[in-house]
Amino acid sequence: INHVIPELANIIKGGIGLNSLNAACKILNNLADKKYLHFVLRKYSKKVMNALLMQLKITASAHLKQQYASVIGHWCVFAKKTYVTRTAQLIEVLYFNQDNGVQNTDQRVLSGVLAYNVAKYALDAIKKYPSMLALAFIGTHDINTECAEYWLKTMDECGGKQMCLITNMDVTVEFIVRTFNDSLYERKQTAIMAIKDLCELCKDDIDMELLQKLVLQILEALPGKIWDGKTKLFESLAHICKHCRLLIQQNVALRQQLIGALLTEIQRKKLEYRMAALNAFGEIVVSLNTDVSDVDKQIVVMDECVPIVQSIFADYNAKEQHMIEQNVTDHSRKMELKQRFRKDQELLSCAIRFMGHVFNGQQDMMQLKYMAFIVNECYVYYLKRTEWMTQIAIYKSMQTLCDTLNVHILDAALLSVFINAIMHGFEDLKYTAVRHQSVCAMYKLLVLLKKEKQIHALVDHTLMQQIRSKIEFMASKDDKPIVVQQAIKLKKDIFL
Repeated sequence: INHVIPELANIIKGGIGLNSLNAACKILNNLADKKYLHFVLRKYSKKVMNALLMQLKITASAHLKQQYASVIGHWCVFAKKTYVTRTAQLIEVLYFNQDNGVQNTDQRVLSGVLAYNVAKYALDAIKKYPSMLALAFIGTHDINTECAEYWLKTMDECGGKQMCLITNMDVTVEFIVRTFNDSLYERKQTAIMAIKDLCELCKDDIDMELLQKLVLQILEALPGKIWDGKTKLFESLAHICKHCRLLIQQNVALRQQLIGALLTEIQRKKLEYRMAALNAFGEIVVSLNTDVSDVDKQIVVMDECVPIVQSIFADYNAKEQHMIEQNVTDHSRKMELKQRFRKDQELLSCAIRFMGHVFNGQQDMMQLKYMAFIVNECYVYYLKRTEWMTQIAIYKSMQTLCDTLNVHILDAALLSVFINAIMHGFEDLKYTAVRHQSVCAMYKLLVLLKKEKQIHALVDHTLMQQIRSKIEFMASKDDKPIVVQQAIKLKKDIFL
C-alpha cells in the first residue's frame, strides 16, 4: 500500500490515459471499502484528495467526473477533516459558479454529482456541515432537471427535506437569500421555488423573523424590470400567505407592506405580469381574511381596487370597439388581431375573478357601496358581451363572492338581477363548463339564502319556480354527467 497509493495518486494527478485513470479510481474505491485499511489509507488522504479535487474541476470527461466523485465520496469517510471541508467548499463553489456573469450549468450539475456521492458513502462526515444540507434543499428546486435530480437523491440520503429544515433553518434561509440575490434570473427562479416549498413544509412553525426576511426579499424584487419568470414572485407570495397566514396576520406592518406593494403591481402595463399580480392578490386577500372575526383586522381594499378594475374595463371596452370597427379582409391579419385581443379577454377575466376575491363579506357598508357595481358592471354587462372563457371566470367570481356575501344588504330587485345573470349560463348548450359553473354559482347563492332564511323574503315565487323548472330539466335531460350531478345536488338541497 505504501508504494501503490502514491502511484495511483500520481496517475490521477497526471490526468492522462482514460483506462489508467479509470483503473486507478476502481482500485482506490476497492481499498476504501475495506474498513480495516482505513487507518492506513488516512495517511495518504492528503495526496489522493488533492489529486482528485484538482482533476475533478478540470477534466472534460463526464465519465471521469463520475469516477472522481465516487472516489472522493469513498475517501471522505476516513479522510482528514481538512479535506472533507475542502470538498464541502468545492461543492458550494461549483454550485454558485459564475464566469463573466454566465452560469456554467455543467459545474452546477457536477456539484450535485459530488454532493450525492459524498452523502451516499460518507453521510456522517458531510452532515456536520450545515451549508451542505441547506444547499441540498435549494438544489432540489434547480431549474436544470439533471442537477435537481442529483440534489434530490442527496437530500434523500440526508434524511429528507424536513430533517434538513429542522436543524438548519437559519442557514437554509441564508442560502435562499444568497441564491435570490444572484444576478442570473434562473437562479432567482430556483430561490422562489425553494421559498414556496419551505413555507409549505414549515407552515406557521417557521420563525417570524426568517419569514419576514423572505417576504421582504420578494417585495424588494417586485419593482423594476420585468424579467422572464418574475411572475413566480406572485405565486410565492400567494403560497406564503396560504401556508403561513397566521404569522402574516399577526404582523400588521408586514401585511401592510405586502398589500401596498401588490396594489402598485396590479397597475403595471404588461398583460401577463398584471394577470399574475391580480390572481395572486385575490388569493392573498382570501387567505389573510380567513378565520379573522375582528372586522378591524380584515383586509379591505375595495376602495383602492375598484378604480383600478374600472380602468381595466375601460381599456377592454375601447379595444373591443376598435376591434369591431376594423374592416379586415385578410384572414391571417384577422386571426392575428383576434389572438391579440384574446390576451385582453384574459386580463378582463382575471379582473372579474379578482373582484370576487376582494369583496369583503364582513364590511356591510363596503358591500352596500359596491354590490350594485359588481352585479351590473362586472357580471351582467360582460355576460352578454363575452365568450365562454370570460363567462366561466364570471361564474367562478360569483361563487367566491358568495363565500363572503352578507345577504342582509341585498334588496329583492338587485338579487333578481343577480339570479337572472346566473340563469343566463343555463342556456349555453355549447360549452359544458359554462353550464356547470353557472349551476355551481346558483347552488352557492341559494344555499346561502336558505341558511340565512332569506329565500322567501328576497326571491319572488315566480322566479323560484323558473329556477326549479330549469334545474329539473338539466337534472333529467342534460347529456353531461357533471352538470346532471350538480343539478341533482341543487334540487335535493334546495327544493326537496
